[in-house]
Amino acid sequence: MLFAVKEVPIENLMPNKTYFFFSHTIKAQPYNMPLLDKLMDLNIRMIDFEKITRNGERLVAFGRYAGMAGAFDFIRGVGEYLLEKKF
Repeated sequence: MLFAVKEVPIENLMPNKTYFFFSHTIKAQPYNMPLLDKLMDLNIRMIDFEKITRNGERLVAFGRYAGMAGAFDFIRGVGEYLLEKKF
């Protein structure tokens, strides 16, 4: 079994394994359909954290703090890019 948080890059998938991760495919997001195709081609069992529920409630989620961390990471990345850019 392999655990991840985000989608596993297609080129890193190993056949005949079980993966646990947020696949972002439950709503058939077009950008991730190749991932589902490859999972099927490689006989991979995927358990999507987003679908682990009890009484309709998600049991695995990052909530508010994931959004804050993502915003911080984005702003930091823009700052690093601008510091390296020669004007």
